[in-house]
Amino acid sequence: MKKRAFCIVAALFIMLLLVPAVQSESFKISGVGWMEQISGTTQDLTSVTAVDNTTAWAVGAAGTVLKTTDGSTWNPQAAGVTPNDLFGVSALDAQNAFVVGDSGTVLKTVNGTDWAPLPTPT
Repeated sequence: MKKRAFCIVAALFIMLLLVPAVQSESFKISGVGWMEQISGTTQDLTSVTAVDNTTAWAVGAAGTVLKTTDGSTWNPQAAGVTPNDLFGVSALDAQNAFVVGDSGTVLKTVNGTDWAPLPTPT
């Protein structure tokens, strides 16, 4: 129960910081702040994380996972493992990232593309 509460609190914290910046269909991280960019999705986005100037992920409603490797073109990733809303994303580097979402959803990628669910005590 403590881990679930921590995940929820962490996701809410990230969401509170970033929701105003990513609620629209367009966003971009740059060295000087946020710049408008088309995300290519109509789903609400709830969190974004960047590991460098070109690689970032964004997540949102209905299992939406987007990734950019050039800092401007956002491509949907076929997470395919959850229809649940996703609320937070955190990346260690360009290959390793974690996503948290509704109903105890936790996903992990170790190659930057394919996502797998992690078991949670829910």
